[in-house]
Amino acid sequence: MTKDYICAGLFDKAFQALELIESEKYYLQTLELKLKINQRLKQWERALETLKDLESYCGEEYENLRIHFFCELIENGATEYKKKLKEKNPDHKRVKELLSNKNKISLECGDFICNCCAAKFDYFFWKCPLCETWDSCERLSYDKN
Repeated sequence: MTKDYICAGLFDKAFQALELIESEKYYLQTLELKLKINQRLKQWERALETLKDLESYCGEEYENLRIHFFCELIENGATEYKKKLKEKNPDHKRVKELLSNKNKISLECGDFICNCCAAKFDYFFWKCPLCETWDSCERLSYDKN
């Protein structure tokens, strides 16, 4: 039912439904759906909290997601995350762009494609708006022959 609420855009109902799930059997799915809702609603601080819960449950780290959440927070004025971002991965393409204030690939126009779902766009996205995959957008290069 939660997935139906998400598809219908009823995120508050989806979150309420997830809160009712107490079974350990569905805990991982619950965390993943909460993270999905947080991202769709651009609730980046809540997404970081959910990500922390997900990491402790799975025993894995999702550094790439954390980097994007930090970047989203910084772009929305929460500059206190800059130090954490520098510590995580200063070589990440988005981190370099954000901290250097130079040529912003995210503002470029052109032909871009998502490597995950093959959707084509006129603008660059860090996260594909269709399949919701991070770092999957690349500029199309055409063979001039």
